Amino acid sequence: MSYTEFFPYFLKANALLAVFWLLYRWVLSKETFFTHNRFFLLSGIVISILLPLCIIERTEIIEIAVGSREISASGGTSVAETQDLATSLGTALFYIYLGGTVLFSTKLLIQLASLRRILRKGSARVIKGMKIIRSKEAEAPFSFFNYIVLPYRQSEQKEQVAVLSHEFVHVKQWHSADIMLNHLLTIFAWINPIAWLYRKDVAQNLEYLADREASTRKLCSKEYQYILVKQNLNTQQLSIINPFINSLIKKRIVMLHQNPSKKTNIWKLSLALPFLTAFVFLFNLKTVAQYQVSESAKGPQPSSQINPAAEAQEEFNFIITNEMSDSELKELKEQVAEKGGKLVWNQLSRNKQGVITKMQVTFTHASGTASATHDNKNGIEPFSFGVKADGGIFIMSGDRVEKKEYVVLNEITGTTSRGKKPIVIVDENESTTVTVKSIDPDQIESVTVLKGKQATDKYGEKGSDGVIEVHTKTIKSGSTDVAPPPALPNISLVDWDETAVYIDDKKAGPEELKALQPDQIDKMKVLKGEEAQEKYGKPSAILIYTK
Repeated sequence: MSYTEFFPYFLKANALLAVFWLLYRWVLSKETFFTHNRFFLLSGIVISILLPLCIIERTEIIEIAVGSREISASGGTSVAETQDLATSLGTALFYIYLGGTVLFSTKLLIQLASLRRILRKGSARVIKGMKIIRSKEAEAPFSFFNYIVLPYRQSEQKEQVAVLSHEFVHVKQWHSADIMLNHLLTIFAWINPIAWLYRKDVAQNLEYLADREASTRKLCSKEYQYILVKQNLNTQQLSIINPFINSLIKKRIVMLHQNPSKKTNIWKLSLALPFLTAFVFLFNLKTVAQYQVSESAKGPQPSSQINPAAEAQEEFNFIITNEMSDSELKELKEQVAEKGGKLVWNQLSRNKQGVITKMQVTFTHASGTASATHDNKNGIEPFSFGVKADGGIFIMSGDRVEKKEYVVLNEITGTTSRGKKPIVIVDENESTTVTVKSIDPDQIESVTVLKGKQATDKYGEKGSDGVIEVHTKTIKSGSTDVAPPPALPNISLVDWDETAVYIDDKKAGPEELKALQPDQIDKMKVLKGEEAQEKYGKPSAILIYTK
């Protein structure tokens, strides 16, 4: 969990803690349901910590009507500067919080070390599974889990009975676990004053519970109260123990005199349920939006508003996945431009593995502009965008994205994760990635991937990194199968520093290649490696022969 995710969670957890504490203070603290109050307060801690982590996701499909207006990108610099400032401030606050957490954790460890020293130095005896420790360092009796510590000074028999009865309740009911849980709470939420008040009220309720049990066993209520007053000394105690003597003596005596609450008042414990339900619906429901862009108007439009350019559009679509690199996105942007469109993205975020987790995309074409934001901490879902046959533009995500063959080609003709680069064979001729990516998907019959021994047996050593065989469709011409004209290399994808291009044995540049039409091509050959370097002075060469 990053600090940008932690702070919202921290605020939600402390808000829930405040709800439980206020309900206890205003309603339940006046009742004598001490056992029920104990579990109410413990439930408040557990729910406050865990409930904000339980996020319920629901998917909502939003249709966006596309108009002819373009989205303004002005103000991007100021937004970026604001985001940088917020990031710096958030980082500083997070480290301050961590510093406080370390400080109070150290304080707790010191108290535990002091308690351990007291338990080790005292003389011990076991009674009913509980260890009674007589200590010279203890100024007043207290308990910690199954240890009961008594000072060395002698006291009257009735006082000893009262003290042991009280501490036996703490030990038997595991009150020390409540105390330790509340110490961890104040370490987690040390900056929240309510967490400290919550811990104090938990300790106070435990004392009420132990007093009630002890005063009804071997001593009458008046004798027990007298012993409480007599034992009320000005002593310092560790906060992690259950002391018999503390500053709440007056409240403890008042509570002993209070009449038991009516059993019908037990319903007050359920007052937290409406608040928890409201919390879930307000803060724990996450709407995941999937955008579907449709035409800007339903039904007929006035002829004056119809964009002539949208009447007869070429149908096409492109796909963006969360694994695409920056160079692949740039390449995609150029391909969109070749189709007469414009692709712009903002707020691009990646995780440590390089997977895209957030991306705002704006696609503009002759018929309008569409925009959508995709956000998923585990990686955005693939989404497609493009132009329909009727001229309407769209952006779709989720199951409606149909991956086409050219996407597979774009992915498999690159360098593998181990740095290996497979060779590409198109209709029995070795080709290049540039040429393959320019093949019309409708011309592809099949794609076969060979690996390992299967590749080297067929293509020798050059197939050691793998082989991709692309077989194109054939066109029927009478009784003869004629291969379709080769696809021209995409000019924007040709590395002119590394590739020599010749048309009819004459060296050609981008302008000559751009002017060439596919139906003028008779055949095309690709040379790579030593042969290309020796004949044409570059690592690869594309030889084009016209009819």
